Amino acid sequence: MIAAEDGAVLAEWPLASLQLAGKAAAPVRLRSGQGDARLALDGPAALAGLRAAGAPLRPPEAGSGRTILIWTVGLAAVFAAVLLLLPRLSASIATLVPVEDEVSLGDSVADSIELMLRHPAACTGADGRAAVEALVRRLAAGRESPYRFRVEVLDSEVPNALAAPGGRILMFRGLIDRMQGPDEFAGVLAHEMGHVLHRHGLQGIIRQQGLSILALLTGGSDLSRLGQAGSELGALSYSRGFEREADEAALKLLAGAGLRRDGLSTLFHRLAKDAGGGPAFLATHPPLEERALLATPDTAGSPAMSEAEWQAVKAMCG
Repeated sequence: MIAAEDGAVLAEWPLASLQLAGKAAAPVRLRSGQGDARLALDGPAALAGLRAAGAPLRPPEAGSGRTILIWTVGLAAVFAAVLLLLPRLSASIATLVPVEDEVSLGDSVADSIELMLRHPAACTGADGRAAVEALVRRLAAGRESPYRFRVEVLDSEVPNALAAPGGRILMFRGLIDRMQGPDEFAGVLAHEMGHVLHRHGLQGIIRQQGLSILALLTGGSDLSRLGQAGSELGALSYSRGFEREADEAALKLLAGAGLRRDGLSTLFHRLAKDAGGGPAFLATHPPLEERALLATPDTAGSPAMSEAEWQAVKAMCG
């Protein structure tokens, strides 16, 4: 069959490939099995000659449109169900991720956050660095963990601290400047270590990047790319349940190290009253009145650092 207009050949379709693209009523529409083009005829009478010439003119398969609709709705329902269940399943999904992959993901997250902050300089004062590392070892001692905690102090005015998946913790000068003693530093550090131990960062990214996780599980993505896709600060904005777990872990770490446990409480309450420093750090935390563990702090224990060590930490950024 040849379709022409004003003497110009538009298409050549073998008769055996012709199919009805709709009902056999005016206007009659034909299609070829060789493409998606359609041809409209004047009416049913035009079909007689084509059938006489041997064109099969099979009608479209009944229910094909309905089948496509069912599949579309079904897939949408599956994706919706998975996304709704992800928050509840995030902890279970997180256990399926090997620690080495979580560490790689965490590095991507931390690098992306530093990029967002225009690469603040790392504070490398040797005495302060040694004091921080000694405190990390003291808090982690006696606690079985697959993670190696890596604490970076960054020269940024952002009054915050963040724990990326896999053990990398970012402490910003803007928060340290608002601290009044090493016990407050130890409280924040222990709190962020609690997030790492409970894999909150990984769970947060799983919750935020539901569709990417689906692609990963079906072989269509790469874990390291999730760090780029889910590395916004929102990925590390934990739920209130996560914050309470991190509080509990912090108090256990401090008690296990024989350190005072009132630093986190005094810092949080002071920042809550400080309009310049409170909101940025406390924005992702539940209200202080809901954090019973901070209401009655335990002052027993030794200081987290000597005064000389604390001054070295505060001077790390120069």
